[in-house]
Amino acid sequence: MPNTKALPSAIFDHMLWHIEAADGAWRRGEITLGECLLLFTSLDSLLAFIEGCDDKEEAGLHPAVFSRNRKEFGRSARRAVRDGMIGGLFDPAPGAGEAPFLPFSKTTAR
Repeated sequence: MPNTKALPSAIFDHMLWHIEAADGAWRRGEITLGECLLLFTSLDSLLAFIEGCDDKEEAGLHPAVFSRNRKEFGRSARRAVRDGMIGGLFDPAPGAGEAPFLPFSKTTAR
């Protein structure tokens, strides 16, 4: 089960990144509750994660901006929910299997 410790609210006032494949699909992680979007607070941590992916070249993995502020975070979270994701895993390390988890709900996806 992912770490559910509280994330600082200021995190949503800064740029958040996600990984996109060449076909436009967002890279997801699987937890016992369902699929989650992988979110990163820095481009460096995202690039380190991509470097650890065996399919990085085959899938055409590249960084993409998820949100720049709270309002944009809400729009992007609503899109993720529509695409079947239940939340976000923040700054996961390749192969670590643990990351802070934020469930996407009506309150986070406003």
